[in-house]
Amino acid sequence: MDTVPRKDIFLEVREVIDEKNFLLAEKILKDFIATEPGKDKLYEAKFMLAYVYLSQNRNREALNLFEEISNLKNPHKRSADATFMAGILYERKFNDRKNARRYYEMYLEKWPQRRLAKKALEKLKKLK
Repeated sequence: MDTVPRKDIFLEVREVIDEKNFLLAEKILKDFIATEPGKDKLYEAKFMLAYVYLSQNRNREALNLFEEISNLKNPHKRSADATFMAGILYERKFNDRKNARRYYEMYLEKWPQRRLAKKALEKLKKLK
């Protein structure tokens, strides 16, 4: 019996998210994470899962994942974006200016040349 090769997991999840089927996206990502993929794919999946949680107003769960990715000893390619998003969530959803500042400052310290550095600086100035 021939098996049909599975589509790239992240492409599949993006398509499901585009269809606004967040529960299916969550299931696909959690099932994938349970397979214990390599660290690169694991943190990519967790980053996407955080956005799925945001889409469902599950802000605390999203924040937990963004913080995990942000605080990795060896940063992942998504660590900068996760750091910025942690700041956004603390600022907008939890009204926690202190932690929002902490994450914007961390972003600027670790990734001063990245694409969101200017926005992080602007947000930091507004919070002081």
